Amino acid sequence: MAKDKVLNYGYDMRRTIMPRWIGDTVSIRASWVERLREYTATEGYHLGKIIKFIQKGLTDPSVEGFGDDCLESSLTSAQEWVLLNIYLGSEVPDVIRKKGEDEKAPEMLELPESFQRSDFDPLRIVQQMNPLAFLPSKKEKATEEPSDVAEATEDGDESAA
Repeated sequence: MAKDKVLNYGYDMRRTIMPRWIGDTVSIRASWVERLREYTATEGYHLGKIIKFIQKGLTDPSVEGFGDDCLESSLTSAQEWVLLNIYLGSEVPDVIRKKGEDEKAPEMLELPESFQRSDFDPLRIVQQMNPLAFLPSKKEKATEEPSDVAEATEDGDESAA
């Protein structure tokens, strides 16, 4: 029987090899990620269902094979958050991609008040929330020079600075 590996993540969402007794970590089991993958393979990639499945301790009584409790105790909010981020941090599944539609970014009818401040930098805020979203893809790493920096324009296109 395979051993269920424990993966440790810092609160900054970076995986760490340090044992949890050395620093603050959020521990995730590889089996949780696999159960979530199996659930979405069965039920589809509906974000609301995925979140509810995680919040209910990786169970969904309405789906055969996923109705029984599978955890000794509840996940913490931090574990739920890290598990969701691990799962969503992978690439967008082919079955939910809609080329042509995914590129459209609907305008907000009313911008948040923070946009009115002169020192507000929305890209900096998003980067703080998810630094991994700003790492170049494997393809970009292979083709870009290390000194090249991309800047996002208002419509989301990138141009070299």
